[in-house]
Amino acid sequence: TEVETLATMKWLVDDIKMKGFIHCFLSTPICQIVPNDQATTACAIWEIIS
Repeated sequence: TEVETLATMKWLVDDIKMKGFIHCFLSTPICQIVPNDQATTACAIWEIIS
């Protein structure tokens, strides 16, 4: 439905913003082990670094 589509789009935008925010604060060695692709979610990155 349209509501689900809008919710998914909002989630994707928020996820992209959070991934950028996380990457800003990672040291270079840690940043190298974190995938920087579109398929990796912010939650997955958080799990990798925690």
